[in-house]
Amino acid sequence: MKIYIQFPRSQEFDNAIKSKFSNWGIKKDNEFYYLPSALNDIDDINEHILWLLMVLDHHRKFIKTITYSSLNVTCVCKLSAKHKKKAIYLKPQVLALGHLLGIGIEII
Repeated sequence: MKIYIQFPRSQEFDNAIKSKFSNWGIKKDNEFYYLPSALNDIDDINEHILWLLMVLDHHRKFIKTITYSSLNVTCVCKLSAKHKKKAIYLKPQVLALGHLLGIGIEII
């Protein structure tokens, strides 16, 4: 299972994204920045998503600036074969915080 926040790359926000999230292990490729979940030993998808959203909530004004500029920031959950066999239930506080921040949650 891989869970991360995906930021589209943008000249306007690249430096700010790197500086605000450098302590959290942000990675990049040609299209996106990725902020991975740091919860290694936890199997609950809700805990991973909540941790990531709380990191973003710490920078709420910055995240709102990004989302208002029409860049889609998304929490992506890539499930392993073992996790795809189970039903996924997202807790209300996870959905509420995602909505408050304007972050979509995508489970694939």
